[in-house]
Amino acid sequence: MYGEFLYSSLKQRVYNIQPRRVEAFKILSVSFLQDWDLVENGVNNKIAFAEQGSDTVRYATIPTGNYSIVNFGDAIASALTAASGAGNTYEVTYSPVSRRLTVSTSGVDFKILEGYRGTTAYVLTGMSSRYETGYGKSLTLKNPVNLSGSYPVLLTSNISVKGQVYLTDYNDAAQSIVASMTPDSFGDIVTWTNDGGEYLPVEETVTRVEFHLVNSLTGQEVSLNSPLSVRFAILDDKNDV
Repeated sequence: MYGEFLYSSLKQRVYNIQPRRVEAFKILSVSFLQDWDLVENGVNNKIAFAEQGSDTVRYATIPTGNYSIVNFGDAIASALTAASGAGNTYEVTYSPVSRRLTVSTSGVDFKILEGYRGTTAYVLTGMSSRYETGYGKSLTLKNPVNLSGSYPVLLTSNISVKGQVYLTDYNDAAQSIVASMTPDSFGDIVTWTNDGGEYLPVEETVTRVEFHLVNSLTGQEVSLNSPLSVRFAILDDKNDV
């Protein structure tokens, strides 16, 4: 038998339901307002760097919030200056031609460390995830700045898709990836539909329903400030699959 449901996180995140056998289910549509911060504390707000003459790794913290290219460089410069152990004052400039940032100082030479050594803001800033810059007084970062937020977010659910394994540090009851969507820009209402998609095999009894949005770059849950709505269908008869 076919059943169609609408989930909304407006009042609660988890809905307990009467035990129901689910052979397969399908996401029909997803809707949410992309209202989370571009820079999030503990997610993508750190720049790891070192200053010549010291073995200490320092961490510049970009304040949580939304930025444009007009004010993003100033926020980085202020964060680096505040974290400096050598008394360096940093400046950050942006090239509209290469779309890359250049970080400079008149103080001691410095280097910016790669993503896996602590620069969680590497995607936003254009820093490499695998390679540091090397020491210098003026360093142009490897990649273009990315302030669009146009990278995939994953819809996950506690309804376990048969045979699927989700490899991530994200540790929550909602583990199966059931959809992926790429918002265009911040502040937009994102509506994703799945008219031609396949049903996902479940083959188990479900007693609760919950959905989460996960940042595909960090594996961390997105902090929505408004409701997440998910319309989905289930089949409880193998003959209907």
